[in-house]
Amino acid sequence: MTIAPETDDQADQVRAYLRQHPRFLWDQEDLLHTLTLPHVGRGSASSLLERQAQVLREENIRLRQRITALLGAAQQNAALGLHLSDLATELLQTPDCTTTLNTVISRLREGFQVEEMALITRAPMADLPQFLPLDQADFQEVLNGFPLLRAATGLTLSPALRSTLFGAAGAGLESFALIPL
Repeated sequence: MTIAPETDDQADQVRAYLRQHPRFLWDQEDLLHTLTLPHVGRGSASSLLERQAQVLREENIRLRQRITALLGAAQQNAALGLHLSDLATELLQTPDCTTTLNTVISRLREGFQVEEMALITRAPMADLPQFLPLDQADFQEVLNGFPLLRAATGLTLSPALRSTLFGAAGAGLESFALIPL
């Protein structure tokens, strides 16, 4: 194996440093987790101890990835909890239905990153034009996925209803949440 001159110089520097500091690798546990040394001896056989160390390194990597994912989810949940608390506080201070509706819409878009939303009702509401009146069949389709008038997630809607509720953007939507107000 040939080594480029600059790499050769760096290798010499590393060797010199390790000779001057023989306990360096002993004290650097994090570095030991990433180093691998080939088995020196007959053939390419490696010892059981080396294999166990490799398995433990791989398991360590998997566990670190899981911990990172769990911490990320916990941080997202904490942020959502704060948004919910802020929303509840703000809703308590709204003086009328229109302000309440506008607060819910703005908070869902800003705090919860809701890209698309549809406000539906069974009949037209002159004082709240943001609501989309649905015919009985479409309204029933929504209610079928909405047991006992509680919030629900993971709902599926027919392509026609998605188009009615969300226009062209509805075709690309795959996940829905329904919240009764």
